[in-house]
Amino acid sequence: LQGSSSSFSRALAGEKVTLGENSCQTLYFPVSDPEIFVQKLFPEIDYRGISEVTMGAALTEPDLEIKQLRVLLEFADDEDEKIERSYYLDN
Repeated sequence: LQGSSSSFSRALAGEKVTLGENSCQTLYFPVSDPEIFVQKLFPEIDYRGISEVTMGAALTEPDLEIKQLRVLLEFADDEDEKIERSYYLDN
């Protein structure tokens, strides 16, 4: 991941996790201009009420295969209201 850091300049490293038998490193990054992204994944939600969209991924070490993708929506009018979806990938 460190070798590819220029591609993820706004990404933050998260915790190490185990998914199945895989040791993974997580990373998170904010989605810039998320309107189209939100409309495709969450068509029932009015994107104008969203304050922040964050993507997350769990990558195997050392192969860097994606095992999980996460999408977190945070809403402007209620700091406690969030929606998160997780997608597990079995390569």
